[in-house]
Amino acid sequence: MLEKNLTELARTWAADLNHEPLVRLAFSPVCRTQVLKLRMELRRRTLTGEFFAVTYESAGRRLVILPKHRGVCFEWKAGGDLRETASRVLQAHFRKMEKEADQEGPGVEDLIAGKEAHLTMITISVEAIQRRPKKKERRLSLGDDEPPDGAVELGKAGRAFEKTDETPPVLLRDDVIREISNRLPAAGQSGPMIVLIGPPGSGKSAVLREAVAQWHTRRAGHQPGPAWLISPQRVISGMMYLGQWEARWLAILTHLAKRKQLLVLDDLTGLFHAGRSSSSDLSLGHVLKAQQERAPVSVLAEATPEAWARLREMDRGFADLFHVIHLREPDEESCMRILVRTMQQLETEQPVRFTPDVLPLILSLQRRYARTRAFPGKAVDMLRALAGAGAERKVDREFVLEWFCAKTGFSLRFLNHSQPLPRALVSGFLTDRIAGQEAAVKAMTDIVMLTRAQLNDPDRPLGTLLFTGPTGVGKTECAKALAAFVFGSAERMLRFDMNEYNGSDAADRLIGGFGRLGQLTSAVRRQPCGVLLLDEIEKAHADVFDLLLQVLGEGRLTDAAGQTADFCNCIIILTSNLGSSAKRQVAGFQANTLDDRQVYREAAEKFFRPEFFNRLDQVVPFTSLRQEDIARLAGVLARRALERPGLKARQWRVVVDEETITWLGARGFDVKYGARALRRAVEEHLVEPLAEYLALQGQDHPAAAEAKVRVGADGKIEVEVTVMEQARPWISVPVSMTPEHVRELLGDVRERLARLDGRLEEEDFRDAEEAPDSDPDGILLSDLDAWYYALRDEVSELRDQQRRL
Repeated sequence: MLEKNLTELARTWAADLNHEPLVRLAFSPVCRTQVLKLRMELRRRTLTGEFFAVTYESAGRRLVILPKHRGVCFEWKAGGDLRETASRVLQAHFRKMEKEADQEGPGVEDLIAGKEAHLTMITISVEAIQRRPKKKERRLSLGDDEPPDGAVELGKAGRAFEKTDETPPVLLRDDVIREISNRLPAAGQSGPMIVLIGPPGSGKSAVLREAVAQWHTRRAGHQPGPAWLISPQRVISGMMYLGQWEARWLAILTHLAKRKQLLVLDDLTGLFHAGRSSSSDLSLGHVLKAQQERAPVSVLAEATPEAWARLREMDRGFADLFHVIHLREPDEESCMRILVRTMQQLETEQPVRFTPDVLPLILSLQRRYARTRAFPGKAVDMLRALAGAGAERKVDREFVLEWFCAKTGFSLRFLNHSQPLPRALVSGFLTDRIAGQEAAVKAMTDIVMLTRAQLNDPDRPLGTLLFTGPTGVGKTECAKALAAFVFGSAERMLRFDMNEYNGSDAADRLIGGFGRLGQLTSAVRRQPCGVLLLDEIEKAHADVFDLLLQVLGEGRLTDAAGQTADFCNCIIILTSNLGSSAKRQVAGFQANTLDDRQVYREAAEKFFRPEFFNRLDQVVPFTSLRQEDIARLAGVLARRALERPGLKARQWRVVVDEETITWLGARGFDVKYGARALRRAVEEHLVEPLAEYLALQGQDHPAAAEAKVRVGADGKIEVEVTVMEQARPWISVPVSMTPEHVRELLGDVRERLARLDGRLEEEDFRDAEEAPDSDPDGILLSDLDAWYYALRDEVSELRDQQRRL
């Protein structure tokens, strides 16, 4: 950090016309160090200690400085004893400090060196350009007339690409590191362009840093220049005028070529986007390509396979200038060795301990559910995150599963393979939330069991279902129930109404365009694990089906910016009303010839193209809800309505009898609209009367109450509410009690608490009703437990008073 700061300071001074500060900074005489053990008599005490001194010669004089105190510097004349001279000078200096501060030697102990003091020489390389002041001309200029200085601009747009103490070690990559290091330019040479291609997480940046470090070590005797990492967007940042960024970029490239320094790039495709405008296609990449023909710059770059393919499409000639080196994923044994070494390092650095079964579990989870990144990076990152989350504790299998579920959204019962998952448990969970759709429950249960056993195709989504049937029969509710079981919450469902994507721009909206993120791809990248619901899929534009072919077949989709979204951890559900009209016709004329499944399947086959239809796992028909299904759903919808915040905040307990549930089911039964008609009936006949009663109360604070809902004589639902008011205090505890009285009362409290078994008896409530409303001489307590603890606190206070007396 000191070397970096001094280099930036030197470059700033080198760009000025006055180089005096740079000359003072460059003053570097031959220095010798010595530790002086001195004893000095001060005004109030005797000080003994070791002082670190640096001696050097300048202008025929021999000088001594104490680096730990920049104000102490004296001349050591020839023939004189250094210890005596230093003791005399320091004694006078410290006595002056005592006198000025009027205290015993402030800061004196800080000057004692100890054994850790040492002197380090720092070598920095700065190019100072001699300038002559130009005669000022009176003219109008929109920008700076001075040509940009390459060294200064490089310090603004780039940063040193070097290995630091925080850089994680690179393991089992010696062959790739050696190949890159050997291909980097030797002393006095420039020009090679090298690109390292590997998937995200394979360790490209760490490998490049290690290769650059070895290159620096090999060129140590030739004063190698640093390697500079430059982001294309930083080069054009702040550039406002025509030709401004071009001049800056050319100055940087010229400086790098002249000084034989290394340019490191981590965004090759960004080179051909940065700099473009509506009036010009010129980009940083085009300027760099032209520079390589005049004064070649040594370039070291990294890219993913997808980014490298896009670069070859943008400019094949520029891509051909690079020597390509591939970085492959290590095998499982190598990944385990890397994890073991990383785990050992983390356990020495942090207060955490890992159990032996953690590492295989990390490999299994990352291999299965983190498909967008590569080993070893994704496993090492997870291990480091677990070390931070499990500080000062033991990280075992249960902790890893809980942490992973919290990060991804998967439910613990789905991921924990050490616990059995019976099929009856899955189907029972879904049946409790869905009525009358046995085929849908079976299809969703099949997906859960297949995925839980890891027997599904890992290169496709977890499951792809097409729900067909009339409106209001529970297709969306099935998707929510499946999200709740697999991913722990119905909120883990991404819903897209495809009737909003029936225009010619539908595909562009889903995958994005110029300067715009794709709505579908960005949503899945933010939440890669969940249920994706594409509602009313038949209403989407034809271009949308072309996009979904890749999603359903390969589990991935690339947006307009070249970023890939992974759908392999999603359960995709498509809903449609296809076949509903045909089903009604069949039911009227030939009800005995075709079943529901065949009617809906034939309708879907006629509508979708064969290549799309064949990518569906199952076509699930939904039948119209029967009277008994609606009656059961009435209780489910009523229970959900009574869990809303308005009732919870008031601590209301609402009791709805079975007769009312049956009455709601009868009012909400409609074959055409299904459960939607029932939902309207619950809102109208149950929720609205409760809301009307709450509005009349006007309470601004919670109030415990019990509401009984029944059907009245007039055929309407009636709400009978009993508000449970807070009980009044049943006993008064006087403040001025003697310890004997307190002990008697405590005995009575213990006896009564033993009888109560956690709740007040009816006679206690009667006592409370007969108690006075207030007691100015005492402390009023309405809760027996609180009264007990108040008495105990008063006993403690009385004992304290006795001890004080």
